[in-house]
Amino acid sequence: MKINVQQTITNVNTTERLTQVIEVAQGGTMQWLIEGHDEAEFFLVFDNGGADLVVGDFIDVPIRYAVSFEDWAIYVDTTSGDATGSITLDLRRCTHAQYDKGVTHPVAGDSICAGNYPAVTAGVKGLDTTLNGWDVACNQDDVVRVIITAVTDVKVCVFGPGFRRPAAPITTGWLWRGEWDSGTAYDEHDVVESAGSTYICIADNTNQIPPNVTYWELIAAAGATGATGATGATGATGAQGIQGIQGEQGIQGEQGPSGFSATGSIPLPAGSWLPTSDVASWASAQLQVKQSSAAVPSPRWLEWLFDDTTDEHVVVHFTVPPDYTGGPVLRVKYKCTSATSGTVAFEARVCALSPDDAADADADAYAAVNSATETVPGTAGYESIIDIALTNADSLAAGDEVNIALNRDVSADSVTGDIEVRGAQFRYTRA
Repeated sequence: MKINVQQTITNVNTTERLTQVIEVAQGGTMQWLIEGHDEAEFFLVFDNGGADLVVGDFIDVPIRYAVSFEDWAIYVDTTSGDATGSITLDLRRCTHAQYDKGVTHPVAGDSICAGNYPAVTAGVKGLDTTLNGWDVACNQDDVVRVIITAVTDVKVCVFGPGFRRPAAPITTGWLWRGEWDSGTAYDEHDVVESAGSTYICIADNTNQIPPNVTYWELIAAAGATGATGATGATGATGAQGIQGIQGEQGIQGEQGPSGFSATGSIPLPAGSWLPTSDVASWASAQLQVKQSSAAVPSPRWLEWLFDDTTDEHVVVHFTVPPDYTGGPVLRVKYKCTSATSGTVAFEARVCALSPDDAADADADAYAAVNSATETVPGTAGYESIIDIALTNADSLAAGDEVNIALNRDVSADSVTGDIEVRGAQFRYTRA
């Protein structure tokens, strides 16, 4: 979806007016001008190409200079063509330092609307010139996200907030600003106190501590320390004071050594897997010794070759570790012999054999199938992994004997050519 942004900027003193239209991708950011101007407005046009707008569409607007929002207007075009569209927007503000594209900022907790959201309810327009409850003031370099939080039967929404820069400070006289503060923006002729001395601002600045002569001029220096007076008579012992407040928490100690990983794993190389029978519904993959194309001496290894027209299988058998608590996953390492696109599909089945089972172990069967798919690498021969969550694990428990069958599911697989499997890992959550 594209968002068209029209901004109009007015200088009250010169009646200069600037209008421009910008096309911005949904979820992107726009930059807009206000330096040297007093009032501005911009129009965000949410347009989904004729389809209904959806909740979550947004645009991030950097605030380049301090402004205050004054009003807003909304106009909508309904999908059904009548006058019953509804839409709610939220404006969420954060600082430039906080902004991380909505991971932690700006989010719903950063709303400036105090529940009084810009909205149209069963109509085609909305207007608010009072902004009751809004936190309207924005600082330089803030970021405001305009986001759709609810929408029904709307295909186009035009949103136009209006804002104004704060009035310029009076520069014909001195303005006492109190003790100097690193976060305050100072204008020419502001007067501050710092370290006992008084200074006047001679150039606009922020975080330029006096006595920086580029920005500050000394008015009155701090007085010298007077001579030490004579020692007075010893006074009477005063009453015991009240219990003092608790001291600050001590510094954090050094980090301890790393503990064991919460995830355990058992390597299952190609040589640990067994073929199945030649029955058509239980056909076996082919084991091969693969040699690198590098110059001799070149590496060799075992791998299983899975066909692209027949479901071919292999099986493996091992004992579940005693620290197993659940979350079993079969991680398969594979590569394509020739394909560079498509979706590979694998299936895995689990048969758990518990020592205390009151059942014939020779007649045990697999639990329901588990499956996973993945888009293959864009270059043939590049190795990738696919994780198959074994949610149907046949009540697998620590100490069980487990038999796992792996096969390529050609009915859900769109990859042309063979798939080579070099091995796998059985991964699980440790106690």
